[in-house]
Amino acid sequence: MTKPYTVCIGPHRFAVLGSMDVTRRLLREGKYGETDIDSLSISIRDDLPPSLWDETLIHEIMHAAIAVSGLNSHLEDEERIVATIAPYISQALSGPHKP
Repeated sequence: MTKPYTVCIGPHRFAVLGSMDVTRRLLREGKYGETDIDSLSISIRDDLPPSLWDETLIHEIMHAAIAVSGLNSHLEDEERIVATIAPYISQALSGPHKP
């Protein structure tokens, strides 16, 4: 990631973090990214290819949106739902496609 930035999710501004330290920690934990609701941050590995980085950001935004909305206490299969839907949203947002 070239520079830190933020994304707005509901009324909250989440910092999107990426660094070698973040990458090493996430690699040790076997993760591409993670969301921390308490600190309003999303961490993503810096070593991911661009398309996977984008999909991971969408994945983590979905987790944040579920948490901010209060739905996380009602979703038993949150990770499965997010992991299934995020690639479709990533593809839809990749740009307009002519028929």
